[in-house]
Amino acid sequence: MARIRLGEGAVAREAGRGGAMPRRVHLVAALGALSGMLYGYDSGAISGALDPLAARFGLSSTEQGLVTSLILLGALPALVFLAGMVVSPAGPRWLMTRGRETEARRVLRRLRPSGDAADAEVAEIRASLAEQRAGPRELLTTYRPALRIILTLTFFQVFTGINAVVYYAPVIFRHAAGGGEAEAGTLANYGVGAALVLSTALALPFIERVGRVRLLTLSLAAQAPPMVVLALFPSATMLAVACVFLYTFAFGFGLGPVFWLYCPEALPLRARALGMGVVTFTQYLANFLFSLTFPDTLDALGNSVFLLFAALSATGAWYVAKSVPETAGRSLEEIEGGWRRG
Repeated sequence: MARIRLGEGAVAREAGRGGAMPRRVHLVAALGALSGMLYGYDSGAISGALDPLAARFGLSSTEQGLVTSLILLGALPALVFLAGMVVSPAGPRWLMTRGRETEARRVLRRLRPSGDAADAEVAEIRASLAEQRAGPRELLTTYRPALRIILTLTFFQVFTGINAVVYYAPVIFRHAAGGGEAEAGTLANYGVGAALVLSTALALPFIERVGRVRLLTLSLAAQAPPMVVLALFPSATMLAVACVFLYTFAFGFGLGPVFWLYCPEALPLRARALGMGVVTFTQYLANFLFSLTFPDTLDALGNSVFLLFAALSATGAWYVAKSVPETAGRSLEEIEGGWRRG
């Protein structure tokens, strides 16, 4: 629900109709993505995988404790995200569905650069809400292109390897180093969170200026080289640590936070709740499958698994650049009209 709520604050940027989205909205979005990663579904995956991982790879009690402590560290951004959601205004579209148009107009006047822009958006929302909400059939027919693109992005977000880094950094480095230097792996695991925070913070000014599609493309393309180096030089522990940091930074600069901003923007208002439910369920299911299968995949492929992540990242960059439409500079109602026109 928080992801849908954040998408409702999207602002159009085009000649004569708007300005940049307030940076606080981007900040809340980034913290929300980080909170979900470190404390939400990831905490469940880590907890469920800890016992079999400890048995398979011989993790000491100290190492198990360090993995568990990552879950507790994730509570901090979750609390910050909660505070941001509490103080943020109600969504204008939600207010309009409750017949509270005056309040919706007041919220939009705070978020939009001018009163005229706010009034125009109120009219657009009113016209959009006059139509019946889309059901599963319409989501899978009229809005199938939007759903197909978003589910494809979901696949690339999960299966290009970020969960392997977040969940299993100590295991990866012990495996890569032939069972030694576990301290380097533990250090890298804690560094993942710092790299995510820093990269998302640096990305904030560029989300509107550069655009969602370009940031997603750059992010996916930048993920590939560190994975290739990690696959080719697994025994160079410090180089492996640097590759994990670089990969995580590339993910946090685009694919991590921008994905959850793009999804509700691309989905039409009439099908947003249902569509985001499908996307979120698919994302959780993909994360579960990844956490379930990655240890066996690592055993089977060895360090070549990182080449697979690199290939998927490069493929994802090509797909985004070729097939994903830009949403920056367009209102949610304009995007919906584009899907309807095909």
